[in-house]
Amino acid sequence: MNAHVREHDIDQQRPPLRRMPRERASIHSRLLAGTAIVSSTLLGFALVDLFEPQTLADWCKVGVMTMGAGLSSIGVNRLAVRTATSLTVKGYPLAGAGALATVAFLGGSFAVVTYAGLTRPDVEALRLEDHGAVLSRIAGDNARSVSPAAQAVPIVRGVASDLSTKAACEKKESCLSGRASGGRGPVSRAVEALAERGATVAAQLEGMTRGGEGQAALAVPLLARYQTILSEAGSARLKRPALQKIDAEVRAAMAGRAIADPSALVAAYAAELERPFVIAGQPEASRIVTAHLQSHAAALKRALAMPSPKEAALPLFPKPAGVSDTLAYAGHFWPVAAIAIVIDLLFPLLLLLCVLCAKRWGLYQRDPSDIPPPERDEFGLGEVRPRLDVRPADDPDGYFPGLSPRARPLLDHDQGGWR
Repeated sequence: MNAHVREHDIDQQRPPLRRMPRERASIHSRLLAGTAIVSSTLLGFALVDLFEPQTLADWCKVGVMTMGAGLSSIGVNRLAVRTATSLTVKGYPLAGAGALATVAFLGGSFAVVTYAGLTRPDVEALRLEDHGAVLSRIAGDNARSVSPAAQAVPIVRGVASDLSTKAACEKKESCLSGRASGGRGPVSRAVEALAERGATVAAQLEGMTRGGEGQAALAVPLLARYQTILSEAGSARLKRPALQKIDAEVRAAMAGRAIADPSALVAAYAAELERPFVIAGQPEASRIVTAHLQSHAAALKRALAMPSPKEAALPLFPKPAGVSDTLAYAGHFWPVAAIAIVIDLLFPLLLLLCVLCAKRWGLYQRDPSDIPPPERDEFGLGEVRPRLDVRPADDPDGYFPGLSPRARPLLDHDQGGWR
């Protein structure tokens, strides 16, 4: 006996052979810490894309915001999972509601910022690409459209040709003045002047129309250069100045085509033809020439009255994409949005609910009598409430109270079944 005691004392005095293992953190704590690290890292990348830091001060701001967000994520989630759940099962439901709302708000905010920052460069490129497509469509429609004034150019050219014919007829046969001698007189000279005026107006209209077409044609190489710059490698932020310059040049070209529209000149010439034309000493010839001129004026007015193609307004050059702009492309980048939501929102909420239910179940296992208090009988209905008649499981009367003993099936307890 004494030898055994001495051997035990010697074992107690021996130095330890290895260090005792430290207490390991629970799986919940490790999951919370790992999720917070991953979430804050992704948030840091997102903040870099959102703020585009250039100086050391900008990088310090992003770093401080990332560290603060990570610490807040760890603190809020641990406080909600460990403390708020314990207070909830102890009878403080406000703690659980506050924890649930805080975790949801924090996770939702992290998910939105992370998604917006990670997708902002691509959203910026897509917005610039969409703007280029709209510009190309409007420029193409503008180039294909023909204004009513441009359609009136052949009519003006026909007016000049008709007046030239009338002047030649007057010199040859006096078809306007009615004299049989013919020759170059005041009527022929007046009609020749009108024909020259018509030819001059037609030349001006053709020149203005060609100028407008030339202005519209300038947009084609500009739009091709826009697409070339957009397809080059590099950040969309660095491409914005060049693309915005091209956008301004396209707008100037399309505005030049609108300025070159000859509608005002055609309207003025139609008003000029509509006025009565008087030739001194030739009332009959004046009447005939005036009738011809007014018929041409009516044709020009009908051409101007034709519905002109409606040109779509050019959209403004898109501003740099923000957080709300990226949300409009959530369907395009739904995998990124789904990952951000799972990491930042769904997992913390699921862990919080699971821990709360586990603690609630553990408390019930330790004290099954923890049942809700009885309801207050405010209407005196206690006597009419149904009473539960609890009977043993092997009592046939508990299952077949309405049958006679002869009609009940017999329970064979030895064989463990019905017979």
